[in-house]
Amino acid sequence: MGKERYKMGLFAALMMVLLLPAIQQLLQLHTSAPLAGDVRMAGRPSFSLQAWWDGNYQAAQNEYLNDNMGFRPELVRMNNELDMRLFRKVHARGVVIGRNGCLYEQGYIDEYTGLEYIQDSLLRKELIMLRMVQDTLERMGKTFVFVEAASKAYYYPELFPDNVRNRRAREVTTLTKHTHLCDSLGIHHINMNAWFTAMRHQTDKEPLFSYTGTHWSVYGALKAADSLSVYLSSVRHISIPAPRITSLHYTDTPRFTDDDIARGLNVFTPLHHQQLCYPQYDYPGDTSSRRPHIIFVGDSFLWTWVNNGYMQAVSDSPQFWYYFNEVWKPGQDAGPVRMADYNWQQALMHTDCLVALYGTINLKSLIIGDSFIAQMYAWFYPGRPL
Repeated sequence: MGKERYKMGLFAALMMVLLLPAIQQLLQLHTSAPLAGDVRMAGRPSFSLQAWWDGNYQAAQNEYLNDNMGFRPELVRMNNELDMRLFRKVHARGVVIGRNGCLYEQGYIDEYTGLEYIQDSLLRKELIMLRMVQDTLERMGKTFVFVEAASKAYYYPELFPDNVRNRRAREVTTLTKHTHLCDSLGIHHINMNAWFTAMRHQTDKEPLFSYTGTHWSVYGALKAADSLSVYLSSVRHISIPAPRITSLHYTDTPRFTDDDIARGLNVFTPLHHQQLCYPQYDYPGDTSSRRPHIIFVGDSFLWTWVNNGYMQAVSDSPQFWYYFNEVWKPGQDAGPVRMADYNWQQALMHTDCLVALYGTINLKSLIIGDSFIAQMYAWFYPGRPL
């Protein structure tokens, strides 16, 4: 009799576990934290006889129920956690785990090893066009500077996964060739990558990249902003505010964008705890002097300067042209405007500075499609192929 009760109790417990997702879906007893990253949930399908007879409704309903079952975020995180801990497998596109739990986007490793190398002729053609755009802007009294964002792959190469740690396909990479051509063509640029790498080994001991993020750290973003302010102040012969760090706080819990890769893994705990530096800062400056109009064009590295208030501090009515596809105006509540619907030519004529900033994996995007270089060149030099 005791064994029968034990079996019945075990069966009831198993049935309760199996029914919990359905109960949660119906009653919403618990609020689940949403999954991070590019997660697309299926919507509830509309019923029609045609969709029923051809099977599309059943397939769509099955997908909807699967995506919206109770406790799905917790179950996904549990599965991802087990795969990561037991097999070092991650369920995030293009992400790999290195030593000490350091996370990388595969594209940055491929650029570092030369697997994503751009042909010299294509890169040279792009940068010759950029030099001509720069010259035109300078004749109008405008300042142009290209900023090569630092790369985590160059900053932590010793933490690569074992299968690529000792691999260096070629000494010349897209980044090194880009900086070399900028120097030889006289393009104004700031090589943040070389500076960050030097600081890690020589001067600055605070992590400029986190193990769990893909962009420079919160602290690193302030260092990069300070460098740009010094450059623009020198070129424009005015005082442009630079971030002033007033105090430092240390924690092994990443904040803001310092765990932007790790959040996309959708697991419960990180593989490694790293002490990170979070500064208190402000932007002192002469409020009576006119700030220049600055347009920033580039990739997601620029969001760190939106988030820390740098764009708003150094520019009067700043604009952020995200990948030259969307126009954002930091400090304003309005959402983005499609570049195709925006008069960027007029905005360019009313700006003082154009700052372009791209990460190493996006340098190749400047010669693919209608990049800002190609479109500005075509506008300044219509009908003049290079």
